[in-house]
Amino acid sequence: MDGGAFSIPAHAEHYSVVLLKESGGAFLVQRRARRKDIVYAGRLGLFGGRQEPGETPEACAVREVEEECGLALRPSDLSLLARLLAHDEFGNLSFGHVYVADELSREQTAEARRFKSDEGRVVLLQRADIDSRWRQLTSITSYAFMSYFDYEASRRPRGGVLASFARMFSPSSSR
Repeated sequence: MDGGAFSIPAHAEHYSVVLLKESGGAFLVQRRARRKDIVYAGRLGLFGGRQEPGETPEACAVREVEEECGLALRPSDLSLLARLLAHDEFGNLSFGHVYVADELSREQTAEARRFKSDEGRVVLLQRADIDSRWRQLTSITSYAFMSYFDYEASRRPRGGVLASFARMFSPSSSR
């Protein structure tokens, strides 16, 4: 690779998806309806879909979450996890923005679980259950979980006893 700019083919469909996480730790995913017109039918997926003409990726994500699980998010509730260029199960080339909204309240979770959508139903997934359900996840959902766990680890404070000990003996510390 030459390290040049990444280009998106003109025929690629643009989409946005959101991984939803309750502040208490559970994830909300969507059991996709079993219909022929739905990508990844019957699988566990994220909330999202195709961008409309002139729509920003963030606006698409907010709109799709509201349409699919009834939650009214703001663009400021979203953190970008990744951008993906990939083929879906029908062979369509797609360029997507993968976001996380990871501060949902229990009330928002309950609201989303009550919401009725013809595209699927909300499923609550505990972190401990992800490995056992891995084969049910769409490829984008699997990628989003891996990206989220890296993102989450990068936000943790680096410290503790060992870090304090290392700072005591670093050449730049004053004694």
